[in-house]
Amino acid sequence: MAINLVITTADRVRENLARLTGHALDDPATVAELLRHELSARGVSSRRSVCDNVQAQLAAFTDCPREDIRKMLEELERSGDISSAPGGRVAPAPLRLVDLGGNKFAMFGGMHASALRREFPSAKITCEQTQRWLALPDAPGAEFMDNLKVLGGRVMSTARWAGMDRVQPCGAEWLDDLSTRLELDHCRPDSWDFESLDEWNVYVPDPAVPTQRKRWCRSSKGAQGRLWRARHRLGWWMHAWTGGECPTVANSLKLRQDDTMRTAFSLDFVSGAALTFLFTKGTEIVLLVDAFLPLAEYRFLNVSGRQSRDETGACRYRFDLDTWEAVRPTLCERLHVELKDTNS
Repeated sequence: MAINLVITTADRVRENLARLTGHALDDPATVAELLRHELSARGVSSRRSVCDNVQAQLAAFTDCPREDIRKMLEELERSGDISSAPGGRVAPAPLRLVDLGGNKFAMFGGMHASALRREFPSAKITCEQTQRWLALPDAPGAEFMDNLKVLGGRVMSTARWAGMDRVQPCGAEWLDDLSTRLELDHCRPDSWDFESLDEWNVYVPDPAVPTQRKRWCRSSKGAQGRLWRARHRLGWWMHAWTGGECPTVANSLKLRQDDTMRTAFSLDFVSGAALTFLFTKGTEIVLLVDAFLPLAEYRFLNVSGRQSRDETGACRYRFDLDTWEAVRPTLCERLHVELKDTNS
């Protein structure tokens, strides 16, 4: 049996990886695309295995901490590229094209970009950070739609994709519903005894504190409120809503992370401590979002604009001027934030 061996170099392998992902190895989009490649090959896997394998692929060529890969995986989950399940399992999300008009689509889920380019040869597929777009020279024809259907894909509107028609905006009504749920489906204080949790923190809306991350206060310092969180020993946060006391001494409603984010914005609004988002107007709008947004509004912004992150982890969104006129009232009505032009 003949065995063919090919001698290569690290530079050539590096070039092949860059060609495979479409980006330089130090570009965050490379990590995102390698995660998509890994999950396309595996189908369903654990978060740990996916992150370990991607780190091993990059280790010989660039120093990419596992924590950065884990954060990118979480970003892909929030944006809709990856589906998650209990037990730390993840898989590629179904392919969805969000119609942006003008034969342009935001693309989520499905296979990695190089495979999708083979499936849609007439389309131009571009990637930036975690975002992907698909553009067609003409309106989608029958062949394109048939290929999309075979891949399990669908075309969706922005509103349907974001899901804002299925969840309440932030505000007093949201908080009232939480209180009703607390009465009907509460947990006793001793239910938390089975969790290995650190100290509880409570959310205190304070207009003198400009960011939500600094509004979480330690209960040991006497802070009181209704929205609580504690870190589990394995790393994730547990969240709860109470009548005003710590979950260890009062009945509580266990919350998902997304419910917690919506509750924080609601408390800010009813307490007169709404956040201020800064934007700069030039040939385009650049909006700075230093907050962890509820999922529906987060996906709405990701589809409407182009996202990047600064060194602090805050998001920057770039919008066309016409798009901004639709985005601005949506942010104010659903999150009740104040928008301030830095030029004025």
